[in-house]
Formats: sequence, C-alpha cells, structure tokens
Amino acid sequence: MTLEEVAATLPRYWQVEEAWDGRTTWVHPADSFHHSRYQKPARITRPEYEALSYTWGSNEFSQKVYIWMDTQDTTASALPLSFAEQFKGGVPPCHTYLRITRNLETALRNLRDRDYKRILWADGICINQSDTDDKNKQVPRMGDIFRRAQRVVSWLSPDEKNSGHALKALEYLGKQVVYTRRYAIFGAPEATEPQWYQRETELPYNGEIWMAIVDLLSRQWFYRQWIVQEVQLAEDAILCCGQSSINWTYFRYALTSLRDRKYIPPSISRGRLVVNGLCEPYHMNSPFRGKIRPNYDKSHTAVQVYKETFLAHTYHFQRLELLTRCYLSKWKVVENKPSWVPDLSYLPTTISMPIQFAAGFSRCWTKISSDSSDIFTVAGIQCATVKTIGSPLPAVEREDDALLAIRELAAKELAANTGQYPETTSYPYWKTWLRQESAYAFFDNNGTGHVVGDKGGPSSHEYVLMNLLNKRRYVTTEEGYIGIGPPDVEEGDLVCVILGDNKPVILRPQQLQPQPQPPPLLESSQFQEPFFQLPRPSPPEDTGFLFVGPCSVYGIDNANGLLGPLPKPWRVQAFRDGSGLSCVYKFFNPNTGVLADEDPRLPPLDGNKWERVSRGERTGDDPFTFQRFRNKLTGEVINYDPRMDRDALEGQGIPIRDFNLV
Repeated sequence: MTLEEVAATLPRYWQVEEAWDGRTTWVHPADSFHHSRYQKPARITRPEYEALSYTWGSNEFSQKVYIWMDTQDTTASALPLSFAEQFKGGVPPCHTYLRITRNLETALRNLRDRDYKRILWADGICINQSDTDDKNKQVPRMGDIFRRAQRVVSWLSPDEKNSGHALKALEYLGKQVVYTRRYAIFGAPEATEPQWYQRETELPYNGEIWMAIVDLLSRQWFYRQWIVQEVQLAEDAILCCGQSSINWTYFRYALTSLRDRKYIPPSISRGRLVVNGLCEPYHMNSPFRGKIRPNYDKSHTAVQVYKETFLAHTYHFQRLELLTRCYLSKWKVVENKPSWVPDLSYLPTTISMPIQFAAGFSRCWTKISSDSSDIFTVAGIQCATVKTIGSPLPAVEREDDALLAIRELAAKELAANTGQYPETTSYPYWKTWLRQESAYAFFDNNGTGHVVGDKGGPSSHEYVLMNLLNKRRYVTTEEGYIGIGPPDVEEGDLVCVILGDNKPVILRPQQLQPQPQPPPLLESSQFQEPFFQLPRPSPPEDTGFLFVGPCSVYGIDNANGLLGPLPKPWRVQAFRDGSGLSCVYKFFNPNTGVLADEDPRLPPLDGNKWERVSRGERTGDDPFTFQRFRNKLTGEVINYDPRMDRDALEGQGIPIRDFNLV
C-alpha cells in the first residue's frame, strides 16, 4: 500500500510517515490492520559479496596482493584464510599477484576475518586499472554492483584520534531518533532517551567526544565524489574505522540530529556536520545515470567531460539546474573552460543559492552555436543592472568576523532599503523580521556582541544564513532592488532570469565576433500592457555573456521577473514534498483561504489541448521544480507549464531574448 492509501485507513488526527530507512512509523492503531499490508517486502536474494567503498589516496601501486593458484584445476582463487598461518607471512608456493594502492592494502588487512571467509568487491582488484577498455566497460556497472551487494562497507581509515568513541556516541544518538521523508523528526520506537529527538535537548557530550566527532568527519572518505553513489545505492551499509563500525542509517540520523540542534559547541562547525549532503535522501534511479559514460582516454580532457555532462543533464531534465555550480572565480583557474560549464572536480563548500522560483514552472530553451561549441545560448529576460557592490562577506569559518560584517551590513545598508525588504506572515515589519531571539543574533538590539565559548554557538538557522552569505557580496541595482551576489559580481553586471533556472543569475556582457543576425525580437510597442520597463537598453543580440554566478535578489523571485508581481493579496507558498528533495509551490490567497496550483498571472489553460494532472511525488527523472500537464491530442505528459514555454511567453508580450553564454 502507498502512504496515501495507509493514511486513508487511519483515525482522525493520525498520520503516517515513511522513515529514511524505509520504515513506516510505527504500528497501525487498528489491531486488525496487519503490518504486512504497509511494510515493504523483504529484499530479493542478493549475491554473497560486500562492496568496498574507500579512498584511493596515492595512485602509486606500491603494495602486492597475492592470489593463490589451485594447481589441481588450474583456476585462480582467493587465498583461503586457513593458509595464512601455514605460510607465516610468506607467499603461497604457487601464486600470482596484483599491484594495489597502500590505502586498499590497509583496508583489506583490517577488514579480513581470520575465522570466516569474507568476499569483498574492490575496484582496485576487480577492474583492470592498466586497461583503459576494461575500465570504460566496468566502471558503468559499478552502480549495479553497489546496489546489488549484500552490504556496502565504507572504509574510513585505521582507528585513530578516538574515532571509536565518536562512532559509539553517534550510534547511540542515531538509535534515539527517526527522520522521515518529509523531514519530520520523531523519537525512535526503541529509544532509551525519549527526549533526545527534540532539538532543544542538550546532549551530555564532553569536549573529548565533540572533538572525536570532528576528527572522524575530517576523514578524506567524506569528500570523494564517487561515494555519493556508492553509499546511496546501498541497501545496507556500514562505516568502518579501524575495528569500530556504525550502521549507515544510525550515522545519518545522528549527524542530521546534531546539525539541527538548537545549540552545539562553538568549536563545532555545522558545515562539517553536513558532510557534503551525504546524509540527505537521494533519488538514484534515474535513467539519466545511463547517459553518463566513463571515458578514460587521456585525450579526453576534464573540461570536455564537464561540458558533456552539463549538456546531457540539461537536455534530459530540460532545466539548467547545474548552472548553480558555475562561478567566474572557478572559470578563471580552468584553462579553456567556458563560463557556463560547471567545474565538477570539487564538492561545494558553500551552501548554494536557494531555489527562488524565479523562472516559475518553465523549461529551458537552449542551443549550441554551430560555429563554436563554446557558445551556449539560453533564453530569458534582463531584469536589473547592478549599481553598487559591497566587500566580500567573511568566510563562515571566521565566525566572529562573519557575524560582525553581517550586523554592520544590516545597520548601514538594509535600514536604507526598507521598501524592498520582505513582508512575511510571522514578521510583517522589517525591524521585527531582522530581530532574532539569540545571544548570537545577527541584527538589531540583540546583535550587540559575540562571546566565543558561550554555550551553544549560532543556531542551525543562523548557521545556514552565515553559510549562504559566505564570501558573497551585498548588491543594489539601479532599479532599487537589493540582494546577494556571487564573489565576482561587478558594477554594470546584469541581473537576469533564465527560463528553466529558478535562481536569478548575474551575467556580464562581452563583445562577440560578428555573427549572422537572428530574427528581430518584438518591438516594445507590440507588447500588451507591459508590467515593467527594461532597466536600460538591452545589449545587442550579438553580445556574449560571461556567467558570473547565481544570485538572490528580492523582488525578482517567485517568477516576478517574468510575469510581474502577483495580484494582491496572492502570495507564493512552498511545501516540502514527500521525497524530501524538492518544493511544491502553490499560490495562496489569505483573504479567501484558497490554496491553488494555478498561477493567477497566467492566462487560462487551453482546455482543448492541455489538462492539468496530479503532480505526484518527484521521481529521479523530474527536476526540482515542476508540475504535470497532459496533452489531450498526443497523450504526452510534460513536467512544465506549457504557458511558460518561450513561444507562449512571447505571445503574452513578455520580451524574452537570447543570451549567448561564453
């Protein structure tokens, strides 16, 4: 049964949730309702092997692993452990060997069992690392290998710096809490500490335990790109550090619980607890995975790989979600990389700009230049021009400096722009919106000082804000908007909204070589009841644009840049969906209490051709922001609003134009 079907059987005021580990919480209140009707069936029988997730470390293959050759049937087999004592550290009389890295050798020595046979799959042994063709064939299968394994064993390092104490503390905490797909937190049914799930509860950890957790999370394993698929695809997984281990589910619950605590010691970085998003639930079942094909040919450059991945992702999802990984500072250090190609060689250390519903439920419109594959054309609208920029805000690691800089910004800049500051349900006036009840408050009278070592440190909300502002710049525009821009923003840059990208972006005009002129855009006189005036004459169509980075500009969110402001009193409301991975955007009228899927700014849907269908839960093939519509003539179901396609928007008089990204 689905969650919705189970929910329909519950008494009033009861609800059902699905935990990250697949459990439904906990027992149906009706004794006659058997749990087999809603519990997931046991998994199918799996091959008897464990898959090893580890860091390579040095690429030097300095160690040997010996392979016993059975002379009776002339086939190679793993060296039986019973032979280990017989050879007393020597090598088998009939053997061959492979060269492996020191990290893999250390992992195998620590994970082997002298009493029982243990079958481990490790890429450094099972894939011929000296054969490019073999790697190109075998690496695409790794997703299936980790998914089908009985268990994934994640090897962090030998036991050091009290890592065993850290794992023990995290396991105990992880057994007390349960997170659901909708990000609700509960006390676990088997909890022995029934209050620990509450974010206000202070944990009885001393300084030694806290530092042991920090040291554990500094292991290099947490910062490998490959581990995302290795651990997220696993049906069952454990983390091993020396002879200590923890179940992956308990580890995720524990770290997420620590991150969400109201108070943690100032010496603990909440960013460290995020561990690059590894603890978040993922959808890994998208056919898009099959479109990424490894190519170990050394003539294939990293920039080519990034470009091909970006284009494949864009064409598959019909969105520009990977543009959020593009920053001009990264473009400057990578030779011959277009500014629109993301650098996928690193995991972001700064929280990305939040989705702002800037492009509504639109899909992207793109093309690659036939003259140069480095010119990527997108469609959108120019909304504003940057007038002033502030100094880069301090790095979040410099906590005191970051807090002081934000308070100074509030005092000098935000007070002068009260007309542009948001009105919210909780805090209708900007001064009360800025005020926070915390010793570490950023703004207003509460933000008077910062005492290092005071109990608690910044709250999780304050930390998110600090990380969001990390090294970014405060900007104002000629049109009176205020916002936060990327580190490399300059005066004169353009604030634009691009179809299929739900974050406003900063673009910088660049003169291109002469190109054939495209058809002219509609003249402004042809627009019906324009809702805005372009801030300044737009650059000509043969202009190129550097992609400077995503930004956050209040007043250009919620599709205001494309469709104009919502008619009062309508407002946009966002809800987390059941997958926990995306927002459901709806339109709310507080006067009537209506909560609608329909944007009141758009014309009626063509009922002869289109009909709205249930959004349902997000799948691995859906973008983060979507609705579903069915074409009555063809039966095709799309995940964007057909009224927000380029042609439809231009038909509504909205001046969509091309931006040639270089």
